[in-house]
Amino acid sequence: GDITPDLSDNSDFDNVPTGNNTSKLFNIKNTGSNTLLLTGSPRINISGTDASSFSVTVQPSSSVTSGSSSIYQLTFSPLTAGLKQATITIQTNDPDEGVFTYDIQGTGIDTEINITGNGNNINNGATTTSISNSTEFGDIIVGNNITQTFTVENLGLKNLLLSGSPIIYIIEA
Repeated sequence: GDITPDLSDNSDFDNVPTGNNTSKLFNIKNTGSNTLLLTGSPRINISGTDASSFSVTVQPSSSVTSGSSSIYQLTFSPLTAGLKQATITIQTNDPDEGVFTYDIQGTGIDTEINITGNGNNINNGATTTSISNSTEFGDIIVGNNITQTFTVENLGLKNLLLSGSPIIYIIEA
């Protein structure tokens, strides 16, 4: 199995504010000629030091016919800050991969800044402007001005402290 959690394959749940959760879908595909049976109990086993931070919220089918697949869902719900890691184990009747394992991880965070414009999120590090989130100011006649309002939110459970002087500054692109 895969021992390196990665955002691209959903095995890394990224940053999640403590007390919140996020879910990811996974697919078991049967490329063999016989029916694949999930023989473990539970079908998807979560183990490791931080196993309690993860749960199976949608179970896959106990059997997957040849050429078809079954979806399952894992949910990451950190209660404390820090990196949380666990191992997924799926036992099957597959003759060469009877036990399939892979590692998952996510990071619980106490504070999470979110900035919106016009009610739409502005992604951290965004380098393009958009009318939908008010980062595109459009054409302005020299000498005139336009005002856009942005909202700073704390999605975490602890106080978000803004520091620096000034707290917010604009860099001309």
